[in-house]
Amino acid sequence: MVIKRILVGVDGSAEAATATEKAADLAKALGARLKIGHVVPRRPPPGPETYLAPVERRDLVERHYVAALLHQIELQCARDGLIVD
Repeated sequence: MVIKRILVGVDGSAEAATATEKAADLAKALGARLKIGHVVPRRPPPGPETYLAPVERRDLVERHYVAALLHQIELQCARDGLIVD
């Protein structure tokens, strides 16, 4: 079996950063491409309304955060010579 692509999920946590590093090392060793993904729930988990930003603002903040997070990881992997899809 030949592995061509490796998918790693990120959420900005230290654990996700470690998983990304491990996935990047594995991709580099196998000559595979790295796919990085982030999933945003359609609805926030239930909780007190006082802790949640309005939906529009939260979505906008999440989109900007995710875009920056994915771009940062992509640049880091590209410096190591990996192809990130």
